[in-house]
Amino acid sequence: MVAKRRIIATEHQEQAAVIEWWKVYAVSKKINPKLLIMIPNAQILMGSARNKHAVMAYLRAEGFQDHAPDLFLAIPKMVRGMQLQAMLFAGLFIEIKRKGEKAKPGQIEFSYMLRQQDYNCIIAEFGADEAIRAIRAYIET
Repeated sequence: MVAKRRIIATEHQEQAAVIEWWKVYAVSKKINPKLLIMIPNAQILMGSARNKHAVMAYLRAEGFQDHAPDLFLAIPKMVRGMQLQAMLFAGLFIEIKRKGEKAKPGQIEFSYMLRQQDYNCIIAEFGADEAIRAIRAYIET
């Protein structure tokens, strides 16, 4: 008997699953689905460009940043106290990895920099499931 090989979803498939879930979830919570924004990466933007250096120069001129997270949830996280309301986070950045894939050092550094600017930032090393749990926790708690 031949052992079945387990298929692991690509990073694209993981991120697409989060977006499909978000469309339904956001509407159910009366949140505009447009508030979860994809941040393009260079591999997608360059495609099969012949002169990759020229394409990267073009992208950098428009503000492309290496190691930026994949998604941004543009909803501030507020904390309500007895009589006060304060912002806990300015928004949530999410880096999605394939299940079992680790973040690159540059991605970890970028996440740290975002946290220093009052953003929450998670690296979902367990794919869509972890990213969805993080979004739900961010919205619901």
